[in-house]
Amino acid sequence: MNRREARGIALELLFEYDFNRDKKPEQIIVDAIEWREIKVNQFAKYIFGLAAEHMQEIDTMISEKAANWRFDRMSRLAKAIMRLCIAEIVYTGTPDSVAINEAVELAKDYDDEKGVSFINGVLGGVVRALPNYQSRQVEVFEDDDGEAENEITEDIKEDTDE
Repeated sequence: MNRREARGIALELLFEYDFNRDKKPEQIIVDAIEWREIKVNQFAKYIFGLAAEHMQEIDTMISEKAANWRFDRMSRLAKAIMRLCIAEIVYTGTPDSVAINEAVELAKDYDDEKGVSFINGVLGGVVRALPNYQSRQVEVFEDDDGEAENEITEDIKEDTDE
């Protein structure tokens, strides 16, 4: 599975999580694997976990840059795409141009031209407003052979080791 496919899986997980906030993110992953037989690699788990873990902070960033849009009126899909992209930029060290391009490509698969433009515009505004955001980044997740280091992937490891 390449990174674009992993981002698509992470988007599905994040979209589902938005409908099931009563579930822990770890359970969303387990359900996707067991019930829908989705293959979820470490990168998908990692970026989904980051987006879920930092959702409140990310939502604030989106709200501040979505001119004339109330957050609760935005589509769940647009929010999921933007959350995923912002999590990847802020917390993994992925260059903003790469993450935004990937977000726009995901949006093209699921949304209309206006939705794609909206997502692109908000993400550009968020990135321009991030002061010294590199100082907040964690080590880049290099490949599927590495170990993802965040609470969600650690919990999944513990659950599968038992």
